[in-house]
Amino acid sequence: MAQKTQQHTFGGSIPENYDRYLGPLLMEPYAKDLARRLPATGLRDVLELACGTGILTRHLRERLAPETKLVATDVSEAMLKIAKSKPGFSKPVEWKAVDATSLPFKDSSFDVVVSQFGIMFFPDKEKALKEIFRVLRPGGKFIFNVWDKLEFNDFPQVAQETIKPIFDGNPPEFYGIPFGYHDHYVLRTEMRKAGFVDVALATIEIKVQAAARDAAMGFVQGNPIADEIEKLGKSLAEVTDQVEQAMASGLGKKICKGRTRAIVIGGRKPGQLSKSAAPKAEPAKEAPRPKTKAAASKPPTTRVRKATAKPKPKPGVKRKA
Repeated sequence: MAQKTQQHTFGGSIPENYDRYLGPLLMEPYAKDLARRLPATGLRDVLELACGTGILTRHLRERLAPETKLVATDVSEAMLKIAKSKPGFSKPVEWKAVDATSLPFKDSSFDVVVSQFGIMFFPDKEKALKEIFRVLRPGGKFIFNVWDKLEFNDFPQVAQETIKPIFDGNPPEFYGIPFGYHDHYVLRTEMRKAGFVDVALATIEIKVQAAARDAAMGFVQGNPIADEIEKLGKSLAEVTDQVEQAMASGLGKKICKGRTRAIVIGGRKPGQLSKSAAPKAEPAKEAPRPKTKAAASKPPTTRVRKATAKPKPKPGVKRKA
């Protein structure tokens, strides 16, 4: 049976902190990887689910041809507000507040559906997968990623291990959601149950770095664990300070460095896209693709590709060692 998850809201100051701190640290490296998995030309309509603050959206819009329609959606109006306010989109994006379990689109409307670290938050994954399958054209693909186990993701693991003992046996449970949907058998089975074929998985590992304060702000105040901490009667500022100290102690005093690991999943709706929607050959000057190819185009694999992402420093932000 597909997992069902409590709906979490990204409201208040969470979207801003998410975009400012978790965006450069975690989302940017994997957004670049996921966007490269879509053909640059030949697509008519692309749907992004759980677009958040538009980090993957920007990379998709830069990657896709001008004539490709891109619809970016999220259930959180607060996250969409930040996404829509960002300057620099060179091509149009259609933004919509959408529940992934009830998509307001006609059958066979999109060539590709893509989602970055979103499916873990869908309250009814089985229903969402059926909806995604429904809105895809025959031959269309669903490509998405999820986080691997917490033990393979250094920054959130340090945050979890620091926060847990503060609450005397009743710790916040939020981290269990983004880092709790990684079983390869479950992922493959639920995709096939929804009707997808050629389902394949690839494991990606990327090394990242950030100042301890930035990482602590992201993992304490940039996601819904912030609401849980306050509901349990603890000070966000104090918990953030403790996580910052743990990050500096465990991952580096000046700059914290750690590994992240995710799983990319791809599947295809049976049939074949019409010729007008079939991907064309890549331009000759296209940047080289990662060694791990598109998840839906090769047999299942657990090979790990390693890379390093160095987020750009933010001017005017004071960082502590």
